[in-house]
Amino acid sequence: MNRNRLFGIIGNLWLVTAALSVLSMLLFGLRLWPDEDSTEEKLAWAQIEVESTQLYERGYQRHIKGDLTEAIQLYSAALDRKAGRPRTYYMRGSAKLTAGDHEGALEDFSKAIDLAPAFVEALNSRGFLRHESGDKEGALKDFDRAIEGYPRLAHPYINRGHIRKESGDAKGAMSDYDTAHEMWPDQARILDSRAVLKYEQGDVAGALEDLDKAVDRLFKYNTPNYNCLWNRAAIREAQGDAQGAAEDFARYQEIENERTTSP
Repeated sequence: MNRNRLFGIIGNLWLVTAALSVLSMLLFGLRLWPDEDSTEEKLAWAQIEVESTQLYERGYQRHIKGDLTEAIQLYSAALDRKAGRPRTYYMRGSAKLTAGDHEGALEDFSKAIDLAPAFVEALNSRGFLRHESGDKEGALKDFDRAIEGYPRLAHPYINRGHIRKESGDAKGAMSDYDTAHEMWPDQARILDSRAVLKYEQGDVAGALEDLDKAVDRLFKYNTPNYNCLWNRAAIREAQGDAQGAAEDFARYQEIENERTTSP
């Protein structure tokens, strides 16, 4: 599942929940608010909820269409109307991350976590950014918290596996990759990462088996990770399979040219 599709599922579920919450407030507000609040105050509060949700929804629609600048502006406007929404901070951070504003994204992910300490997606995303900036210890803490909060999400396992591998903990990394693969068997990136680790551990047959599966999924699902072709080519070349290596290198370059020249 790619990042945009994941955002789509998460965002749509949140919007349905938010809409139902706002409707409940509008229908039953007179009973839910303390008696000392006037009807005008209750309706004003409900109007803020509606406006904030509408701005978020508009931002989300721009986000999934790739209009990151407008999406960020709309998320910001939603937060101006109601600042305490961790989901809006998270989505704005995600848009900033895609736009290359890593510092702004890190700040937004941290705000989302401050408001919702068990926010798994925000913890995983902040861990990713911390890892990129060289803060492996902070990244590991975020991934550990994400896994503890929701053990059935594959992404934190993948990311923690990368750090464990870099730190020399091959056994821990393999365990994380295996767990992620069980949850997400069609993800080429997991298979590719596990294959590299297997090869480094001397398991050439196991590495090629994983890479064969990764390449199959690459073309079956048109996944964005095509590095598996390069890695399989390198192993084939090392094993003396010059023809297989040349075919994989050529296919890799073909995809590379197509994706780097596409608008």
